[in-house]
Amino acid sequence: MNADPIWSATRAPMVRLAPLIGFCLLLVAYHGIFYQFYPNGSGRLGHDYALAVPGLLAGFYWFQSNGIWDVPWFTPGFCGGQPLFADGPSGYYSVPQLLTLVADPLWSAYLATLLFTALGYWGCFLLLRRCFKARQEAAILGAAIFMFNGFVAHRMIVAHLGYQGFMLIPWLALFLLWPWRGSGIARLQSPSLGCMAGLVGAYWVQSGFGTLIIPGLLSVLLIVAIHAITEPQWHLMELFRRSVIGCLAMASISAAKIVSGFSFLANFPRSDYLVAGYKSVAAAAEIAFLSLFVSPVDIAQRSDAALMNVQWVIGRHELEYGVTWVPLVLVLIGAGIALSRIASGKAEVRLNAGKVGWILLATMILSMPIALNTYSPGWIAVIKQVPLLKSASTFVRWNIIYIPFVTLVCALLLDRCFGAARTSVAIVAVALVVALNLMQDRRSYALEAYDPEPVIQAYHAVRQGAPVPEIHSIGVYRGEHGNLVLPLHRNDGLAQGYSSLYCYNPAFGYALEKFPVKDLHRGPVRDVSDGHYNIKNPSCYVYPRENNCEPGEHFRVGQKADMESFIAYRPFHFEISTAQKIANLVTKAGLVVTAGVLLLAMLSYLMGFFSRGKRPAAAAE
Repeated sequence: MNADPIWSATRAPMVRLAPLIGFCLLLVAYHGIFYQFYPNGSGRLGHDYALAVPGLLAGFYWFQSNGIWDVPWFTPGFCGGQPLFADGPSGYYSVPQLLTLVADPLWSAYLATLLFTALGYWGCFLLLRRCFKARQEAAILGAAIFMFNGFVAHRMIVAHLGYQGFMLIPWLALFLLWPWRGSGIARLQSPSLGCMAGLVGAYWVQSGFGTLIIPGLLSVLLIVAIHAITEPQWHLMELFRRSVIGCLAMASISAAKIVSGFSFLANFPRSDYLVAGYKSVAAAAEIAFLSLFVSPVDIAQRSDAALMNVQWVIGRHELEYGVTWVPLVLVLIGAGIALSRIASGKAEVRLNAGKVGWILLATMILSMPIALNTYSPGWIAVIKQVPLLKSASTFVRWNIIYIPFVTLVCALLLDRCFGAARTSVAIVAVALVVALNLMQDRRSYALEAYDPEPVIQAYHAVRQGAPVPEIHSIGVYRGEHGNLVLPLHRNDGLAQGYSSLYCYNPAFGYALEKFPVKDLHRGPVRDVSDGHYNIKNPSCYVYPRENNCEPGEHFRVGQKADMESFIAYRPFHFEISTAQKIANLVTKAGLVVTAGVLLLAMLSYLMGFFSRGKRPAAAAE
C-alpha cells in the first residue's frame, strides 16, 4: 500500500479537503461549459429531446393520475397508444423521471445529468483510492477525466438520457472490488456489496441503458482484470461471490421489464437492418483513436468516408467519446518511465499463469469494439446470428469500453511512475482537461432545433392544479398544401390531448416502417368503425395471444370502459403471459430480498459502530 495517510488529521485541512474542493470546482466548470445547451441560444434542445421531454411528461401524467405503485404498462400519449414499461429505452423508473415530481422535464434532465456527473467523479475517485490504493492526486485526476468524458456530456445534449447510467460503471466495479475484511461484518459484506452491484445493473435495465449494458459490463470486467494484474493481494472467491449475488439481484429486480421488453421486441424485431462497419481494422482503430483523444469537429465526415454497408447516417454525437489528449500523453510518458525502470533493473515484472490469463482477457475485451466495427460480409453474417447484437445497425457505441480503461491506466501510471512530480502534473493535467473541454468546437450542437416550451407549459399547468389532459383525438401534421409532414415536435401533441399518429418512436423502426397503422386516422379517439374505436389497444403489442388480438389492433366497442381508462392515463384490464406473471413475482421478491439484505447490513454496521464507541479506553500503562 502507498504510504499516503490521506485521511490523517496531521495533513493540512486544504489537502484533506482537496477531493471535495476539486469536485466543486470541476462541477462549476462542467456547468459553465455545458449549461448553454439546456437550452441553446435559440431556446432549443437536442433532437432526441423531442422523444425524451414528451416521454417525461407522459410519465408525470401517469404518476399524477395513479400515484407511485401502479406500473405504467402503456401510455396513450403517442402513436395512438403504445407500450411504456415494455419499451426498452423508456425510463419511468429512473432519476430523470423521479425529478419531474419537483422540476419540469427540462430541468429534471439537466439536474440528473449533473447528479450522474457527480456520481461518476466520486465513483472513480473511490475506486482508485479504495481498490487500487492510488494516491489522492492520481485519484482526483482519474475522477476528473472520467467526469468530463465526451460520451455522456454530448449524449445528454442530444437527450440519450438512458446513457447517464454509464457514470455508474466505477460504482459497479467498486462494489465488486471493495477491500475484503475477514472479520466483523464480513459475513454480510458479500451479500450487501453484491446487492448494491445488482442495484446498479437493475438501474441500467430500468432506466434505458439498453444495448449498452453488454459493453458496460465488459468495461467492469476490464477494470477487474486491471485490478487482478496490478494488485498483489486480492480475493478471487470474494469477487465470484459478489458477482453471483449481483447477477441474481440484477436479474430478479429487472425480470418484469426484461420479459415485457422481449415480448414487445419479438413482435417488432429490427434484425433486418444493415450493420455498418469500417473498411478495415486500421480505419476502425483510427476513428476510435480520433474520437477518444482528438475529437475533431469533422469526425462524422471522416467516419462516413471510411464506413461501408451504411443504412442509417451516423451523426457527430455518435462519435463523441473524448477524454482529450491529456491522458494519452501521460500514459505514453508513464509507460516510458516504467519501461526504463525495468530495463535498468530498478523494477521487475512478475507474471504468473493467472496474470497472463487476465492480460489475455483484457486484450480480448479491448479488441472487441474494433472487431465489431470492422466490415466484412462473413463477419456481419455471424453477428446477425447473435441474440441482441443482431438488432444493431452500428457498434460505434461499444467504444465506451475505452473510456474507463484509459482513465484508470492514466491515473495508475501517474501514481506509480511520476514520483514527487505527480502532484504538479495532476494539477496541470486537470486544468488542461477542463480547458480543452472549454475550447472544443460545439457550434453544431448550438443549431439543435427542438422547442420544449409547449410541453413545459403543459407540465406547469398540471403542477398548478389543472387536470391531466386525456387523449381525445389522434393527430396528424400536414403542410400548407395538405401534405403529410413529420415535424420534430410531433410527439408534443399529448400536451393538448392529441396522440400523434405518425409518432417518433424507434421501437417501430427508425423510419416508423414497422408501425401497424391499420385504420388509425386523424380524428376523435371515440370514433367507431368496424366495431372498434380510433385508438390502439397497446396490450396487443406485448401480449397478443393472451388478449386474443394482433399487434396494432384497436380497442373494440365492447371494451369502452377499458378505452376510457386508458385515454385518461389510468390502468385498464388486460391479460399477461405466464412468463410475465412469474417475472412480476420474481421482481417483487428481488426487491424485498435486496432491501432486506441491505437493511440488515446497515443495522449490523450501526450496531458495530456504536459498540465500538462505547468500548472503554485502554488503561494507561
